[in-house]
Amino acid sequence: MFFFGYSGFPDLTYRRRPPPLDTVRERLIVLDKSASEERRAPEAQTEMSADVFISHSNKDKTIAEAICHQLEANGIRCWIAPRDIQFGSDWTEGITQGISSCKVFVLVFSDSANTSDHVRREVAKAFSLGLAVIPFRTEDVAPNRSLSYFLETVHWLDAFPSPTESYFGTLTDQIQRLLEQPVAANGDGGKHGLRQVAAVAAPAEVPAVQTVSKPPASQAKPAPRLEPKKGNGLKRTFVRFNLVFLPILAAAIGATAAIVRSNLQEGAQQQVVSMAKVMLETARASRKYTTEQIAPLLETLQPLDQQFHPQSIPFYAATEAFNYFRQTHPDFAYKEAAPNPTNPRDRTVDWEADIVNEFRNDTSKKELIGRRDTPLGPSLFISTPIKVDDASCLQCHSTPDKAPPGMVKLYGTANGFGWQSGDIVGAQIVSVPAALTEKLADNAFQSIFWWLIGIGVVVFGVTNGVLFWALRSAQRISA
Repeated sequence: MFFFGYSGFPDLTYRRRPPPLDTVRERLIVLDKSASEERRAPEAQTEMSADVFISHSNKDKTIAEAICHQLEANGIRCWIAPRDIQFGSDWTEGITQGISSCKVFVLVFSDSANTSDHVRREVAKAFSLGLAVIPFRTEDVAPNRSLSYFLETVHWLDAFPSPTESYFGTLTDQIQRLLEQPVAANGDGGKHGLRQVAAVAAPAEVPAVQTVSKPPASQAKPAPRLEPKKGNGLKRTFVRFNLVFLPILAAAIGATAAIVRSNLQEGAQQQVVSMAKVMLETARASRKYTTEQIAPLLETLQPLDQQFHPQSIPFYAATEAFNYFRQTHPDFAYKEAAPNPTNPRDRTVDWEADIVNEFRNDTSKKELIGRRDTPLGPSLFISTPIKVDDASCLQCHSTPDKAPPGMVKLYGTANGFGWQSGDIVGAQIVSVPAALTEKLADNAFQSIFWWLIGIGVVVFGVTNGVLFWALRSAQRISA
């Protein structure tokens, strides 16, 4: 074994042989290509930047993805979170870069987006960069105070009523027109409105970036199915409620109107009957006045001139008095009908004879009210019996030899005789057209009907207002 000191140790250092010249050249080419690709990376990133930034809240993710799919199927590149944010990168920085790289800003506006702080900051950023902003409103919601500052001068695209997918075509056409518009530069070299993406020429050895082309319809993936929105659900609830509530309300108003009209017709008939009873009482008073005052007075005059005065007959006096009444009330008719009258004009016709016979068959009946059909329409009548209950009546109607000669000479011996005390010899009949009662009822019903319509409108408005308030409150609580 040998031991050597440090100073005497031989120089055995390993010396590497230099690589061949061809190997050095190959490595230099590889390094040069790597440096070239690093220089071209920002340019390629610029060329591949998106056209449209889609801003949305988390609750509108399904609609936003459907819009993105529709636009990209038509060759429009989109930036949408979280798809286009790289893993591990800062979220806010990614959103800011995404907005800055786009030309059009599409806001999926809904009730949830209206209250989202992220959406508000994204809208503010888009307006600060001068992007073309398209609010795609999926619910009938007005922007809050902070968003209205930016959106009050922007034209909206309302995507309701459902389905929302039916408005994607209009949105696509609008974006394509905006992307085709020329770009105006501002004074500091920036761009207003749509900003063009700078076109950088690539080195000869690097192939140019190909333009994204629209895939065939057969290869396009179907758009994701949209879930119902809360706003649309609120509208559907209103529609379904009113589809049930309106028929019920209309049926209630109709039933009430029918009941009110029926009651008004009965009330009008009772009113007419009461007027007819007053006329009958007036006629009876006229008959009594004639019997007790006019007839005795004329008896003192008849021996002097031997002339018969028909004014002394109660039948005649009551009929003539009513004729004066008809001058102001032509709808009413009065007749003292008798099967065996002194004056032929008082003779009964068929239906009047039936009334007299009914009183004769039932002497306890004091009044008869009914309806009958006439050539002019239905008619309402009220009648009372005429009974021989005064001995003075028999002086003219018992036998011709006891009657005043003037009466026999005027009317003959064939009519108005043979009466006996207690006999029912006729009936007082007041007739009025049924149309008069209907007219009175209709006049009263018209004003009541409009009140019913007004009440129905108020009930409808109040019910829908309360329903809207309750649904909105429930929606806010669930949100």
